[in-house]
Amino acid sequence: MGMDTAKRRATTSGPLAYCALIAVLFLWANGTGSAQEGARVKEERISSIHPILLHEDSVIPSPDRRRIAYVVQRGMQFNLQVDGADGPAFEGLGKGPLIRWSPDSQRIAYVAERNGKQFVVTDVQVGPPFDGIGELGPTWSPNGRRLAYAAEQRGRWAVVIDGQMGPDFDGIGPLVWSADSRELAYVALRIDKQMVYFGGTTQLAFEEIGELAVSPDGKRLAFFGRIGSVWRVITNRYGPAFDQVKELRMRPDGQLVYAGQRGKAWYLVTGEQLNGPFEEVGALALSPDQRRMAFPAKQNGQWALIVGKRSIGSAELVKDPVWSPDGRRVAYSAKRGEEWRLVLDRAEQPAFSEIGEVSFSSDGRHMAYAAKRWGKWWVVIDGQVGHESHAVWGPIFDGSTVRFLARRGGEFYRIAVELGAGVRGQGSETR
Repeated sequence: MGMDTAKRRATTSGPLAYCALIAVLFLWANGTGSAQEGARVKEERISSIHPILLHEDSVIPSPDRRRIAYVVQRGMQFNLQVDGADGPAFEGLGKGPLIRWSPDSQRIAYVAERNGKQFVVTDVQVGPPFDGIGELGPTWSPNGRRLAYAAEQRGRWAVVIDGQMGPDFDGIGPLVWSADSRELAYVALRIDKQMVYFGGTTQLAFEEIGELAVSPDGKRLAFFGRIGSVWRVITNRYGPAFDQVKELRMRPDGQLVYAGQRGKAWYLVTGEQLNGPFEEVGALALSPDQRRMAFPAKQNGQWALIVGKRSIGSAELVKDPVWSPDGRRVAYSAKRGEEWRLVLDRAEQPAFSEIGEVSFSSDGRHMAYAAKRWGKWWVVIDGQVGHESHAVWGPIFDGSTVRFLARRGGEFYRIAVELGAGVRGQGSETR
């Protein structure tokens, strides 16, 4: 697991490696592809910038797809622009995970540098200076009211929670909040051993610690720990031995789900039960009620989606399963040759070179996703392709409205597609 240590700062030496003026989102091109029949479209321009100055990897959309943030450079100064408004000027700004929206999209935190010191800026409030900020940046609690990050001071690392410094260590790993936002767990390094700090104390030491999982009520902890070449899941006891482990999940009742490898075989572990063997296992997706599991798996050289104990479809590669909010349907991406298709209810959608974000309406009747072909991005709503753009963030559903951000050239747009009562959904359900 990656650790922030005195020998490896969170950002590059000198001013935060960051460049240039950026702006965001792409727009849908009217007339190129039809909108959903019976739908109404609202389009609002957020800002504009010359395309040559645009660095798309610095564009950070808010979770609700209504707001946008990006870095702008003027001379030797950098500003974070939020919805077109400049923030304070700095000598350097972070990008990617170093810029984080709160879950409710109301606040933003990011890493900045001035006079050789780094600090976290929350909205426009500048935090205390440190020698370094952890490379994973600030981490918001699920309720958006608390903020934590790793910080270095005089060669020692600590976690800052709500402005308060915790105990110091030789390094800090990823931070994981409980679902109720009350507890924070993280990996800490002391000399050459890693341990988990949770509930005000450190747990057992291991040569390496992998993923962490905290129960929704913040009372239980699970993590992967390695001693020698053996990995185990650790709770109040040691789990079975594996050569490799990944995809740790904890259900509300405390039951653990994860993938473990022995030799060349991978297994899905649910509590004490093993499902497999598989040649490979992809990312796990729990249904909204946490009772069902969907995951890509490879058997006999072909990938399929495993839902419960059933195998669905067959392709060269399967990835990214997404459940509908009601837990009755699951979509996934399947590749054959150079083409990717989204598959829903065993029916394949149009072919693209890349599949982006996938979203369902709250009742599971409608589905929208972003997809790329011919060098352009499109939004597909219930199987109908439209809204051509140079880039797209989203789409997501907000009631009966599909929202996404888009860029066309150097102009950035906030787009809402109102489906209306007359628009029918598609498909049935995954059984």
